[in-house]
Amino acid sequence: MVAQLGPVSLKTHYDPNRIRSTWDVRDRLGQIDMPTLVISGLYDFVCARRFSDEIVAGIHGVTCLKLHESGHFGYQEQQELLVKTVADFVS
Repeated sequence: MVAQLGPVSLKTHYDPNRIRSTWDVRDRLGQIDMPTLVISGLYDFVCARRFSDEIVAGIHGVTCLKLHESGHFGYQEQQELLVKTVADFVS
């Protein structure tokens, strides 16, 4: 089915981080006025640390969990710390 959508859709399906995008809301991060938790893994090859750092810098009062022993699957790699942090955040 993805192949039927054309080459751009196929590239996006297999490598969404390399597709050109005009959707950019970084200049609006400061408008977020509710509790926000950003979680990032040091070895995440899908969502690079620089992206989470930019989000953290743009939102006032954000809570940030940096998983120093995880990649993209922190819920598996550092499950205890992640679950505790999320539970504390939402309680």
